[in-house]
Amino acid sequence: MTKQKCRNEEIIEYLSMSKLAELLKRKRKKLNYSLKQLSNRTGIDLTTLRRIESDNYVSSLSQINKLSKVLNFEINELVVTRNNLAPILKLKSGTINSNEEKGLDKLFSMMVILKQQIQLRENFEKVLIK
Repeated sequence: MTKQKCRNEEIIEYLSMSKLAELLKRKRKKLNYSLKQLSNRTGIDLTTLRRIESDNYVSSLSQINKLSKVLNFEINELVVTRNNLAPILKLKSGTINSNEEKGLDKLFSMMVILKQQIQLRENFEKVLIK
């Protein structure tokens, strides 16, 4: 995940596992590979591939790299750019000082990260229940 500042708004880039799931399914079907065939070609466990394709798994960079080579796609196709903080920044009034603004920016960044962690944990717990 990378961050950059753009006009007082934080831009966050990350690899989307949802995009990976969609891309995996589409490319696999286009190449007419079964999950078993893809497993054999990538060395990724069949169960793991099922979970990736159903968007119930956070893949490692190694797995994504193997899939990109076999299915012929660029990893940057999975990059999503978000400006999660824009609505919050618009709520800020001009009456706060620069220290308060920095504190709020830090707080909101932590909230975004926490939300992502909660989503990852929920996905992980769903897998454990199965």
